[in-house]
Amino acid sequence: MQNLMKNLLAPCALGTLMLLGSLGCETGDLEDENFLDDGQTQSPDDDMEPLAGATCADNSSFVDAQGYRCADWVGYDCTQAVEKYSYTSAQESSILANCPKSCNKCSTDLCPNDPNKTQPGQCGCGTPDTDSDGDGTANCKDGCPSDPKKTAPGLCGCGKAEGTCSTTCADNTSFVDAQGYKCSGWVGYDCTRAAEEYGYTAAQETQILQNCKKTCNQCSTGTDNCPNDPNKTEPGLCGCGVPEGTCSGSAYNVYYG
Repeated sequence: MQNLMKNLLAPCALGTLMLLGSLGCETGDLEDENFLDDGQTQSPDDDMEPLAGATCADNSSFVDAQGYRCADWVGYDCTQAVEKYSYTSAQESSILANCPKSCNKCSTDLCPNDPNKTQPGQCGCGTPDTDSDGDGTANCKDGCPSDPKKTAPGLCGCGKAEGTCSTTCADNTSFVDAQGYKCSGWVGYDCTRAAEEYGYTAAQETQILQNCKKTCNQCSTGTDNCPNDPNKTEPGLCGCGVPEGTCSGSAYNVYYG
């Protein structure tokens, strides 16, 4: 590339450069590959697009139509090969295809096998980040894809604001506790003993009680139907004073451990 430049810039005095397409000479080092059209120098890495991993590389065996390798294009605008350096459009395309690193054209496509995405987004490559309700959460992550005000059913379900549904006590149907059990897995067991008897932490026990109010007999009635039992406000299956899951006749079993 330097030979091409030197031949074109011969009329200028030693130590100066005549910019291609102009009539004037500019001061600069003829051997400086990073000398730009505006007379300024720039590192080859400046303004380079981020690489998609470490796979971006020039074709080391490529030689362009005028005998230059990819390394010769460092610091020059490959997209101006036709306009400034007398290449044909096909030759310019060949340079860009074979010298992506030197030409600062490394792909930023992180989903090379997905024609519709260049970034994984919320759903990952191969899955559209469709957001049907426009709430900022893609359908693949949204438990209520048609409800812009909710991303999980909660106690009232999609389409109904929490606190506005029937006051009938209900479990959170989407809840799964720290050991993988849904609320139905606690039927017949004393949720208030999760930490003491079943290997849960106090915080995990609280989550169970908050999300499985019906199953755990935690629905607020305004009155305590077991005033002499500090652990229960409702008789449940076993009655006041007897922890759920410990009385005879409990119909459900949960395997822990």
